[in-house]
Amino acid sequence: MLLLYLFIATGFNNLDVKILEQTNSTINLNISFYEKIKEPVIIGFIASPEPPIYDYHLVNSDTIQSLDKTLDNDPVNIGEPIQLDKYRLYPVIIHPQFEKNNEKIEIDSLKLKLNFLRYESIDIPLSIAQVYKNLILNYQYDAETKPRGLLIITPNSFYNTVRPLADWKEKKGWKVTVARLSETGTSATAIKNYIANAYHNWNPAPEYVILIGDKDSLPSFIVSSNPTDHPYTTVDGNDFLSDLMVGRLSVANVNELNTVIAKIINYEKNPYTTDTLWFKKTLMVAGNYPDGQMTTPIPVKRWVREKFLNNGYQVDTVFYPPVSNGTTPITNVVNQGVTFINYRGGLASWSGWDRPSFYNTDVVGLSNGWKLPVITSIVCLTGNFNAEPCFGESWLRAGNPSTPRGGIGFFGASPPTTHSRWNNCLDYGIYWGLLQDSIYYLGPMTYRGKMEVYLNFPLETSPDSGSEFYFNAYNLLGDPSLEVWTDVPKNFIVNHQTTIPLGTNSFSVQVLNSSSQPVKEAMVSLYKKNDTKEVGFTDINGLANFQITTSTVDTLFVTVTKHNFKPYCGYAMVNNSGVYVGYYSHTIADPGGNNNGEINPGETIQLTITLKNYGNSTTATNVSAKLTTVDPLITITDSIKNYGSIAPGAAANSSPFVFNVSQNIKNNHTINFNLTITSTQGNWNSVLWMTAQAPEFEYRRSQILDGNGVLEPGETSDLTITIKNIGELVGTNINGTLKSENPGVVVIDSIGSFGNVAIGDSATNSGNRFQVSASSQLSPGHEIRFITMLSGDNNFKDTVEFSIIIGIVNSNSPSGPDDYGYYAYDNTDTNYPEAPAYNWIEIDPDLGGPGTVINLSNDETKTISLPFNFKYYGNNYNKISICSNGYIAMDSTWIADMYNWRIPSAGGPPLLIAPFWDDLDPNATDSSGNVCYYYDTGNHRFIIEWSRIQHIHDPTNPTPAELQTFEIILLDPAYYPNQTGDGEIIFQYKKITNDDYWHNYATVGIEDYHHINGLEYSYANIYPASAALLANNRAIKFTTDQPDPFPGIEEVDKWEMGSGKLEVEPNPFREKIEIRYRIQYTGYTIKDVGQGFSLAIYDASGRMVR
Repeated sequence: MLLLYLFIATGFNNLDVKILEQTNSTINLNISFYEKIKEPVIIGFIASPEPPIYDYHLVNSDTIQSLDKTLDNDPVNIGEPIQLDKYRLYPVIIHPQFEKNNEKIEIDSLKLKLNFLRYESIDIPLSIAQVYKNLILNYQYDAETKPRGLLIITPNSFYNTVRPLADWKEKKGWKVTVARLSETGTSATAIKNYIANAYHNWNPAPEYVILIGDKDSLPSFIVSSNPTDHPYTTVDGNDFLSDLMVGRLSVANVNELNTVIAKIINYEKNPYTTDTLWFKKTLMVAGNYPDGQMTTPIPVKRWVREKFLNNGYQVDTVFYPPVSNGTTPITNVVNQGVTFINYRGGLASWSGWDRPSFYNTDVVGLSNGWKLPVITSIVCLTGNFNAEPCFGESWLRAGNPSTPRGGIGFFGASPPTTHSRWNNCLDYGIYWGLLQDSIYYLGPMTYRGKMEVYLNFPLETSPDSGSEFYFNAYNLLGDPSLEVWTDVPKNFIVNHQTTIPLGTNSFSVQVLNSSSQPVKEAMVSLYKKNDTKEVGFTDINGLANFQITTSTVDTLFVTVTKHNFKPYCGYAMVNNSGVYVGYYSHTIADPGGNNNGEINPGETIQLTITLKNYGNSTTATNVSAKLTTVDPLITITDSIKNYGSIAPGAAANSSPFVFNVSQNIKNNHTINFNLTITSTQGNWNSVLWMTAQAPEFEYRRSQILDGNGVLEPGETSDLTITIKNIGELVGTNINGTLKSENPGVVVIDSIGSFGNVAIGDSATNSGNRFQVSASSQLSPGHEIRFITMLSGDNNFKDTVEFSIIIGIVNSNSPSGPDDYGYYAYDNTDTNYPEAPAYNWIEIDPDLGGPGTVINLSNDETKTISLPFNFKYYGNNYNKISICSNGYIAMDSTWIADMYNWRIPSAGGPPLLIAPFWDDLDPNATDSSGNVCYYYDTGNHRFIIEWSRIQHIHDPTNPTPAELQTFEIILLDPAYYPNQTGDGEIIFQYKKITNDDYWHNYATVGIEDYHHINGLEYSYANIYPASAALLANNRAIKFTTDQPDPFPGIEEVDKWEMGSGKLEVEPNPFREKIEIRYRIQYTGYTIKDVGQGFSLAIYDASGRMVR
């Protein structure tokens, strides 16, 4: 799937960018300039390992006679990439004025085609992956991503004090490095250079950085006169997005550092469980202050409170008004114990919150002990660690190592000039990350809030923009790698050896819960200083098996962690023995194969294993070894070898073991061998894990060979694809068989040839093309998936998948679908029967209509009953909530957000239906209309109208603007049936002006309960290529009826059905295997889901065999 961020850089109505066609490797755009622009603009970014190749065609242009500057000689160029880990986002830059063939040209419109290489897979560290897992469309998140590096930077005087923290993090699984300022340098620039060097050159690279000391001990950067640590995270590329996570333990002396480290270690390692109620308690604090200026902090806290309540928390609130002095109520709640404290307000200082008031002196007076909360203070100044101490530092430092108080981490702003719209968005994003995206590490959790700002302000994503200001403004005072508790900790039962002989190379850990049931996906870390560093995850049986090194006598620490489980901290002693024979080394020979010393498909391998007697006193006599494996792809033909006698500390060889490798073995397949060693003195076991190398292919690009590169409805065309060998062996005589996954496209010629493909090379079936034919009934924009089954010499088999887009999408095409299946048809989509006709229904009684006025104040929502059940995103509702700010929501909600957000996103109500979500005020001085509703019984439709409602511009200085008139029509599903039974929705616009750039213009679209599925028609004045611009006399219809009779690419709904993985062992298997499975999902029946369940079994070629 293509990753494309498409932004309009100017933020006004002078530029329009439409996506005409999109595939995995190409995109066609139409770019129109409504006004004369002189300066270059960035129209979007392409994610690709290499710069995209472009081709353009000028549609309309004029020559210009004179200019006072030198012009570029090309209207298009690809800018320097923005870096995300090792992945690149290339900006596409358009020059509206350019010079060619001695002519100076000004563009009115052009068509642009971009060709690029896509990333087949994206492997990023867990810290970043947690944030981007639901933000990058082509990223498959892996919860079993192993920890990488953790870098602690400290003043020399704190080095010894910080060692216990480093030791704990090392045992948990990170590769920890503690660097003194004498090593890094003492300036912020020098420290950043040290971090950047580690990021680019260390293995593993650090994903977390912990800075030790306040600003006087370890410098920060200064941006706009305010301290910030954010620049330490931007070590790759020139953008302001974080490449790693940073936090500061902002302490002034060793005693404070001891306190903070004691808090962190005990919070993670030994949480306070004498009272367990605090794990499911939170505190919301808000101040709509200064009076008359601030109106959104309390609604934002109510939104967060609702999310916590939905997750089973008890939530206390302290709000101004009415509470002015918050000392007593806040102290009482914190002392009882809460896990999170979330503050939003309009005025604060470096020493605390003004309303409800709570200051440094109040923090010092707390007595909450080990019940330590995370504090997010979304307001100005409270995180300004240039002050001594600031409010955040007081929370972090409070107490002592034996009697702590205060908090475990603090996230707050250093500048005095943050603003509500961005602060609210940041707040939403933090708790969306925690409660919806399941981000449980403190750094990524708070960074998710910053990314919410980035996503919701697409006109402000260049350096030095508003978004960058908030990335720098907010800093984490605490450990970014801290895993927060979101439930009462459960306990492990862990089984493993407690003593092992020197030379042991295998170790197994079994992890059970308190009911002795296996725990899957628990992380197991084995650590022995300077010797063993292994991390793995338990399987469905609760087992984690390791191949280890034990070359010295010492303690092997065993640490088991999983979210909301109390860590298990155990060990095994590595001891000397009189005699112990085990694996020492091996060599591979493949003389009958390609003689490359590797395990390849179809080869016969000669494996010479060297054994060593790790004992210190006794010679092992009559030593023999037997090699075994349960891997069905390996056949051992010579399995027993004699080694004779091996003296203490000596090693011995024998003739090679011999085994045959199946031709079906895949690249990077792990072969687990067991070596049983016998002697007169005793018997021992060793393991040997080896990896096979084979060709492996990934899809790179496709091309329709018909002149314009687009497969149109009704067209037959040749098709080529390009594949790349990402394996470890050359692929010889590679052929492909193409299969269409959709009956809308028929494969006429399914055979293609790619020849020999070397490691790392690409090949295209140019000499033997595929041919496909598209049905004339297909709708432009329909995505068609294909599978190519590859074969080659030595019985090689592999598959690659790709998709193409049918036709050219324009504003006369429907928009969508979203992941649920909703489409949006506007009244310019006249070729489709679902397209609505604009037919205004006047219900305002002041204009002679039959409607009932619902008296809404500014920023108010009221709930009314529907006269019929309305099915929306698969569920029935009989109530709606109507908001003054241009939207409704199914069921009941109090949310009345004047700030609109994109769809889907964290902000706003669940079950959103938004014809024009923006800041609207029915009671403004110039507002002359009503919000009203009416049930048209004769036509079985329910109508909600915003009639002549004042549009408010500029949130910092609210300014009444145009009067807007628009309506929603809900059609009774009993009388207007469609494919899924969901109710159809029509938006109509009688008089509309979408010009509020301060509020990212208006949001138009629909969204589900979970804020996961949604269909965005417009946001920030950006439209999909299929959408006609908002205008007077526009109509838009949302329905699940498809524009053609062919199925779309089915995707499992993220929240309604989930996903599962059936693990079958052994795999492959010989002769037969019995598979037993059970599908259990409470709350839904097969009827609810809308389809039955089935099991299909495919062979290696992709052929369905059962």
